[in-house]
Amino acid sequence: MNNSSTKRKQKPQAFWLFFPAASMLAALTVPLSVWAVWSGTGWPAGLLGAGHGHELIFGFALALVAGYTLGPQPIAVLYPLFGLWLAARLSWILLPESLLAHILGPAFALLLAWHVVPRFNAAKKWRNKMVGPLILVLCLLAVFFWLSTALDLPRTSRVPSPFTLMHSAIAGLLLLMTFMGGRLIAPAVAGTLEKKGIPLEARVQPRIEAY
Repeated sequence: MNNSSTKRKQKPQAFWLFFPAASMLAALTVPLSVWAVWSGTGWPAGLLGAGHGHELIFGFALALVAGYTLGPQPIAVLYPLFGLWLAARLSWILLPESLLAHILGPAFALLLAWHVVPRFNAAKKWRNKMVGPLILVLCLLAVFFWLSTALDLPRTSRVPSPFTLMHSAIAGLLLLMTFMGGRLIAPAVAGTLEKKGIPLEARVQPRIEAY
């Protein structure tokens, strides 16, 4: 009885949903993007021009961020959030000019930031404190991209273009990947060495992992 009740109370991990979905999105987006250009049909319209980059950054990358940072979540939180991401991807790929496509993506980004960013407030070291604001900026860039395309304002030095916003998002993702890579590579190497019977003097090395 205790084991069954424990399993019922166990919260599902976010990466159970977001990692496979992100992999499937990446696997389908590449051939569909090529088809949209070379077939002459222009379908799916959401993967033409800046649309391909949009899905790479605000679809695929944000799904990975969600999988890494959300952790275990109640079903009432995780499933609607994943459903919102999925609806945003389908609406953008199939109907990129629709109001629904422009609203669902930013809505997912803001909701993701709402659940993830406060989790880093308890961090004490600067290298951990920077993750929360960095994720917040990435999520806000999805909103700015929507405003930049929806309002169709004249392009000036004060009004960045969608491509400029995507370039900024790529720079933010590179910073986040640099940080996460350092945190993941060292434990992965340590685990591999332990399996081979190689003794380790220091399994966790925060200073090395941070750089």
